[in-house]
Order: sequence, then structure tokens, then C-alpha cells
Amino acid sequence: MLRALFYKEWIKLRWPFLILGILGLASLVQAGLTLRYLVAMKEVGELWEGLIIKQQMPYASHLVFPQFCGLVLGIFQWFPETHKRRLRLMLHLPLREGLVVLVVVATGLFLTLSLALAHGFGLALLYGLRFPGEIVTALAWAWAPSMLAGLALYCGTAMVLMETAWWRRIAGALLVVGFYRMLTAGGPPAAYAEALGSYGLLTLCLVIMLFLPVMRAKRGGSL
Repeated sequence: MLRALFYKEWIKLRWPFLILGILGLASLVQAGLTLRYLVAMKEVGELWEGLIIKQQMPYASHLVFPQFCGLVLGIFQWFPETHKRRLRLMLHLPLREGLVVLVVVATGLFLTLSLALAHGFGLALLYGLRFPGEIVTALAWAWAPSMLAGLALYCGTAMVLMETAWWRRIAGALLVVGFYRMLTAGGPPAAYAEALGSYGLLTLCLVIMLFLPVMRAKRGGSL
């Protein structure tokens, strides 16, 4: 039954996943062309000054990809399940409600994280071929909060779609937007290094909050 549930979610998300994968590949191609242009047009000293001293990040525009993945997969996965309160049908499967939601959420998070990791690895490989490890490390520190922001957007999208009370939708959306703004506030690449563990725990709390609508439904309350 668990395998069938996972397969159902995969069937639902396979086309968005494939399209996002193509977009991620296009992003990497653009990043490679941009990097090639910078290396060809700028002198070595100017390029290194921008990357190391001024902390300029030519890859910054590509870091929104994990966030876009979380938003899109959250919509495509949860809108069909919550449209006209169809979530109740899923909760009538011969499995515990918490286990059903865990499998569905884990599938969405896994696919979001897979796309983010593949894209981040591609960026690291592009910059690692031309620059030393310090630049790649800075890229990784800049990518990590963007990845957490993508997971947060997935949770926020699912939360808003699962709730039916408008005040809970608004409260959940404000919570996620506030957390998202914290993760994308900008700054030097390593600005989130010390607090990254705390941000990771807060992201986990958002995942746990997705079980609240199911608990209310199990007690007989409204979704």
C-alpha cells in the first residue's frame, strides 16, 4: 500500500518534475555561459577582486531555482488533493492518517530536494572547474539557505491548500513568508553559516505543522 501511494504521488508529479529538471539544466547552461563570458572579458585581478573581496556572486540569480521547485511541486501535489475537500478521501485509505500524510509529504520534499541538490551540484562543478575550493565553499553557503527556502515554500504551499479556514491560511502564509524573507535577506555567502542549523530546525517545524489539519480532521473538526 505504501509503495502504491508513493507511485501515485510520483505519477502526479512526474511531468512537473521533468519540466523543472529541464529548467534546471537550462539554468546551468546559462550559468556556464555567463561564467565563460566573465572569464573572457574581465582581467584576472578584477574577477578575483569581485569574487573574493567584494563578495559578488554571479551565480546569485540561479539560487532561486530550489525556491521555484518547492513552490511548483507544492501546488501540483496538493491542489488536486485539496480541491473540493478531496483530502478526506485520501484519509480514508486503509492506513493511519499520519502515515499517509508522511508518505505524501516525504515524496514532495524528496523530489524538491533532489532537484535542488542536482542543480546545486551542477553549479559547484561549473565553478570548481575554474576557481579554487574557497569559491565553491562560498557558493555552497549561499545555496544552503536557498534550499531551505525552497522546502519552506513547499510546506507553506501545502499548508495553505490543506487549510479551509481563511484565518488559518493567512496565519500560515504570513509565518512562511516571514521565514522565507529571513532566509533570502541576502548578505555575504557565509552569513547564514552559524545559524544554518537553527534554520534547519525551523524548517522541520514547518513540516510537522502539515500534520495539524489531519489531526483536526481525525478529531472530527473541519479541514
